[in-house]
Amino acid sequence: MKSNNLIFTMLLALPLFIFADNVADETTEEVVEEAVVAEAEAEEVTEDAASEYVSEEDVEDIVVTGSRIRKSTFTSIAPLQILSTDISREAGLIDAADILQESPTASGQQIDLSFSGFSLDNGPGSSTISLRGLGSGRTLVLINGRRVGPAGVEGAPSSPDLNLLPSALVQRYELLLDGASSVYGSDAIAGVSNAILRSDFDGFEFEIYTKESPHQDGFTDDRTMSIAYGKSFDRGFFGMAYETVYNPEVQFVDRPWTDDCTVDYEETEQGDIRTKNVYYEVQYGDYVLDCQFEFTVGKVASYLGFGPWTIAYRDGFGTGYETLDPNADGWFPESMGNAVEVDINPRDGVTDYTRRYFNTNGNDLYSTMYPEFDRDSFMAYGEYTLDNKSNTTLFFELQTAKRETYSNYGASQLNPWVDADYLYNICNPNSEIGFDCNSMGAYIYNNPDFIADSNERYAALYGPSTNYGFPAWWGVDPETGSIAYSYFCYNAYRYGDSCVEGAGPIPVMPFVSIVGDRTAVKATVEQDRFVVGARGDLDINFKNFSGWTYETSFTSTESTGKSFRSGIRGDRLSFALGFDPSAPYGDDPSYGGWEFGGTKLSGGYCDPTGSVGEIRADVIEGCVPVNLFAPSIFEGISGDFETQAERDYLFDESVFDTTITQDVYSAFATGVIGSIPGGDVAAVIGIEKQELEINSTPDFIADEGLFFGFTSNGGAKGKQVNDEAYFEVALPLLAGVKYAEELNLEISGRHTETTNTNFYNNVETSDSGKTYSVKLSYRPIQDLLLRATRGTAFRAPNLRESALREEQDNTSVYDYCMAPRSAIVLSAENGYEYDRSKDFRDQQTIENCIAAGLDPVQFGNTLLDGDPGTNSTSPNPYSVDFTTGGASGLNSETSLGSTFGFVYEIPYYSLFKDSDGTTSTTIGMTRYDIEINDSIVELSPGYVNYQCYVATPNQESTFCNQLTRDPGTNQINNIETGFLNRDAETAAGIDLNILHQTVLNFNGKSYDFGIDITANTVRERSLLYIDDNGNVDFEDYAGEPGYPEFNIFSRMFMELGDWRVSWQTNFLSRVDQDQEDALDDWGSANGVKNEDGDNIFSDTCYGYTKDRSATDETQVEVGDTVCRDIGWIKAYVTHNASAYYYQDNLTLGFGVRNVFDKEPPMVDPSEISSKSNTPLGYGYNLNGREFFFNIRYNF
Repeated sequence: MKSNNLIFTMLLALPLFIFADNVADETTEEVVEEAVVAEAEAEEVTEDAASEYVSEEDVEDIVVTGSRIRKSTFTSIAPLQILSTDISREAGLIDAADILQESPTASGQQIDLSFSGFSLDNGPGSSTISLRGLGSGRTLVLINGRRVGPAGVEGAPSSPDLNLLPSALVQRYELLLDGASSVYGSDAIAGVSNAILRSDFDGFEFEIYTKESPHQDGFTDDRTMSIAYGKSFDRGFFGMAYETVYNPEVQFVDRPWTDDCTVDYEETEQGDIRTKNVYYEVQYGDYVLDCQFEFTVGKVASYLGFGPWTIAYRDGFGTGYETLDPNADGWFPESMGNAVEVDINPRDGVTDYTRRYFNTNGNDLYSTMYPEFDRDSFMAYGEYTLDNKSNTTLFFELQTAKRETYSNYGASQLNPWVDADYLYNICNPNSEIGFDCNSMGAYIYNNPDFIADSNERYAALYGPSTNYGFPAWWGVDPETGSIAYSYFCYNAYRYGDSCVEGAGPIPVMPFVSIVGDRTAVKATVEQDRFVVGARGDLDINFKNFSGWTYETSFTSTESTGKSFRSGIRGDRLSFALGFDPSAPYGDDPSYGGWEFGGTKLSGGYCDPTGSVGEIRADVIEGCVPVNLFAPSIFEGISGDFETQAERDYLFDESVFDTTITQDVYSAFATGVIGSIPGGDVAAVIGIEKQELEINSTPDFIADEGLFFGFTSNGGAKGKQVNDEAYFEVALPLLAGVKYAEELNLEISGRHTETTNTNFYNNVETSDSGKTYSVKLSYRPIQDLLLRATRGTAFRAPNLRESALREEQDNTSVYDYCMAPRSAIVLSAENGYEYDRSKDFRDQQTIENCIAAGLDPVQFGNTLLDGDPGTNSTSPNPYSVDFTTGGASGLNSETSLGSTFGFVYEIPYYSLFKDSDGTTSTTIGMTRYDIEINDSIVELSPGYVNYQCYVATPNQESTFCNQLTRDPGTNQINNIETGFLNRDAETAAGIDLNILHQTVLNFNGKSYDFGIDITANTVRERSLLYIDDNGNVDFEDYAGEPGYPEFNIFSRMFMELGDWRVSWQTNFLSRVDQDQEDALDDWGSANGVKNEDGDNIFSDTCYGYTKDRSATDETQVEVGDTVCRDIGWIKAYVTHNASAYYYQDNLTLGFGVRNVFDKEPPMVDPSEISSKSNTPLGYGYNLNGREFFFNIRYNF
């Protein structure tokens, strides 16, 4: 038997480790290790099988998650997984978020602290759990079987924050992987996460847990310290603990895989990887870029079709024009109005303006990857049984926690309009800092090198020697060299008197970044939770009723949050620039067309005279003119103002307050109602009332979106009340008979009445739902358990979906009814004309525009009248108002879920005659399927616009009713967004658990040895959308990022006396974007025509050929290949190792996470949510190798 044990052990482990080693060399990332997850299957777990996960004390007299029926053994028909915190510590995990999010059942994108700088539903610094990848709003979080309230700041937080859960007092986390609304009420569609607190106290306990990264300076990186005291006695127990956690900020520069810029990550048709950007070299004559081009700062846009399109500043550079006007020193054009890049100083074959220097990407590596995190928490709880007839037990829980986070996420762009006559305008020759940008344009148009470049470009685009070529039309007369009658001068005369002398001041838009502007955020969130209740015996003597007990409890939670952001106020910037902040869009000086900038004040800058409305006192007070062209602003990527007075005036701090209260009243009774052949029939009846209220209040800065470029965040005020009644019945149909050792049936049901009130508009909406669950377990023989569940679940609209304040804001929207500029081409015969082959819009979109009464060719274009002197195109996309807020009349989400599976314990006693009972192997498998109907979705303006003009023919989409157009300009002027019931979602897959334990004998000594394997395979994670005409859009994300086909955690452990050593391996299989819908077409920097005739561009390949010109259809050989963004992530494997010493009063452990310092995989940011090419929230580790140390001492 001993040799059989060893062979069986090796057979279990070998396939996984061989597979892991084979794929490890291909991968480029590490996954944070899974906490040990053992599934407590629907059976009576033997003491040996459960010893690594649940102690014998835990097994006895416990209410298992998934039912309120008290059982004497650890029995559950529903699929249940147990995460032991002791075993999680051995894997280097201690915080609730780390433990829960790394379970294989937590698929999809998980929100954790790496999402610094993102706009999150729960606000900055929050972490949530999403089981089955169905979203945190569909996962119910409990402590000791009772609800945990939402927590967060800003907007309308709707989910519990895992960062506030206690670590020191949690004994285990139970994951109920089945819809559980019939037992626990609303929200439990994907499942339940239940934190079970310890009750085995005896004196004081002190614990320290630290992590250290070799990639970061400092003695310890993450520190958790706790002190606990507890006492168990005959009639109850009491425990309390204080815990403090501190994690320092981790910046991108602190890790070798993120200490460089984000790159274009593409693959060639031959399977090679490329990261060098050649697109701007091909299209603009720039350098080959090492970094992906994001956005630029340090330049100024005039958007004049006849002069410098944009100009940039760099000390020591110029065009030669600075010899005529010293103020032009350091300034040079990016491109001219004829779309030709400038290469004249120096004349080196590379455009003078290079994105290598002005690109923000790679210059903000000191921004936050993980925020600075600080948490203090205290919890006390206990129970006491009175010496009375009903054995009344009083219990309570008191928890208070506070967390603070601080992050700084890089550079923000500042790009306001500066009026032509403004005091500080680089293109105002009357300004002390300015020069005549039009004269600079004339100077460049006369430059022979620029003329040669322009001739070459126009010949390539439109053919040689046409009358619309550059020399005759744009600039210089080829015979006389005069520019007096050029197109440049034609437009210059419109703005001034003399083309040669210049056209005078012009409005400009600088693109700069100011240190500390809208990049730093501090958030503080506190949560107080109090539970009080009683349980005891009920004296019910009615027929076969017996053993009845009751429990009643009250749970009250209050969460408060504050966020602090500092930045430049748009209304102050407008006022300082001479625009009226009280006028429409007055707080956004970047709003409008190329000559807009806002309503001008008659008195000029800092003078409220002539304002259309009242200007705030704090806008008027302290106003100073702002020089956005000072050299100090252009020093590096993020500069600063020339004077402290400018900074003091423009900067302000915004504070957002959020308060959420949740009160839950619960009462239920349980007991035996009769007997049937299999045993006693147990039942539960209960009622529950939940009241949830939110008051999320911004200050006026956040409320009105006064920070430059920020939209308004009006917060939320509302209330939700759920009144519920429920029942459970457990029927042991058969027991102890041939072919039916057990046959159990459990039935539960719940009725819910929910009411949501939006306090902003006093609209109250009501809904109700009924849920049920049927669970069946069958044990034909003692070693095999078959089980199945089927039931419905329910989720009432949360307060984010119902109580957000209705507000109006604006965003950039693409108008599908405007012909794209690329489709308006220059013809030698007809001037500008429309070329359908260059229009990416499909025919259905064009017909939708016609049905809406718009000309999809002429609308927005004045280029098609045959006069090249009137070439103008309306901006597209352009700014559009949209209305959003909580929705009334939403239906509650409902779901139908089913599971079936088995648990098999290998009967060694019958297979091997020499079995000594020291070997056990338990295999459990569960197939799950969850279908959600009336899924609540949040609409975006772009989504509404797309559904109206692209997705549905003949303007028949109901979304078209949510768009309005200006009767004068025909441009979209408002879009109604918000929430609605629209879609259906499905999650399906298989969970597998294997636990093998045995005793190995070497050199006369015995060692306990075990292997634990937990795996999940996603078979379906789909979204079904049916439009108004019944057209079906079905997307299945199984096998795509976030939903790997296989997520496997394995752990081998061995007991060596008082020591336990363990080795953990985590495997994520390869993921790929959908081949048909999500994967890009092959393209190149020169463009590649796809099957639809669209020109597809990519960044890192030159292509096989390129078009010679619009008039010459022959192809020019390039000799390279085509490529596209990488839409896959290779299989990924990481390993952890630890050694722990256990004594009666001392636990000492140390280990290594990510033993081989496996770096995270690379992805393309345009395809997968990421930072520095590293995917976020998908289980891949950003930290690399970490050493951890843990000591716990009882005294």
